[in-house]
Amino acid sequence: MKYKFNNTISKDIQEMNHLYGNPEYNSIIVDLKAELKRLREQYDDPIREQYPL
Repeated sequence: MKYKFNNTISKDIQEMNHLYGNPEYNSIIVDLKAELKRLREQYDDPIREQYPL
């Protein structure tokens, strides 16, 4: 994976700090959604239409 997360887990062991809405992570989220979309199409995910990205 091309992303290095600088000890995010060690700083937030219980994973209570939700970073999804953090603008600093927006480019990572965009890339990961694109990869998920590609994989869903590649494997013909039957529920991809029910749960759009």
